[in-house]
Amino acid sequence: MKKFIKVFAVLIFFVFLSSCSISKFKKEKDQIISANENVFNSFLGDFNGDGINEHIYVYKSENGKPCVKLITKGGNYYKELNDLADNFYSHAADVNGDGKEEFILYISESSHEKMYIFSFTDDLNIILSPEILQKEFDLAKIKNGYVFTFGSFEKKLDSDLNDNLSMEFNHTDISYEDSLPLFIADGIIKGSDKKYYTVTVSFTISNNNDFEIKEIDMRPYAE
Repeated sequence: MKKFIKVFAVLIFFVFLSSCSISKFKKEKDQIISANENVFNSFLGDFNGDGINEHIYVYKSENGKPCVKLITKGGNYYKELNDLADNFYSHAADVNGDGKEEFILYISESSHEKMYIFSFTDDLNIILSPEILQKEFDLAKIKNGYVFTFGSFEKKLDSDLNDNLSMEFNHTDISYEDSLPLFIADGIIKGSDKKYYTVTVSFTISNNNDFEIKEIDMRPYAE
């Protein structure tokens, strides 16, 4: 009888240890938004084209940068933006004609308004951002000035030979007058202490997420 009690006690102790180890390594459920995520807004849209609305959230992470999190039946996806702005507004629309909604996020700061567009295939992808737009153009120095190119557009610019020109886009907006939304990006070409040109680029985004230039307007800068 004593032997039976000892064996039974050992079995109970083994089961207790096993249950403790299982609970210790149990994977916690992925929370949609945790308590330390400061949510600015949320939006419903069919971002993956399955006919069911998904939730997308814009919140500020612990390091102060804005994040976008998409909640789907297949899992959660997020992107962190390298931006410390506080003013956000957003909406959803199919901007590239692929039959799925994209998430458009505007970030306003001082004289700049930045636009980020997120598209979902197998992951949450950024298809338009200030950095992506900046990479689309080239400002090359030549013997008597500069050459500005954006897609197939090319224009020679005259400037002071000792002035180093740079360009930045400071505002991007969308026009929904046509079947495929038209993007309008405004920028300035400037030197060290002088502004030379204003540039307005109108383009659409194809369902392959390529830029298709519709028009480029470049004019001497006027105060």
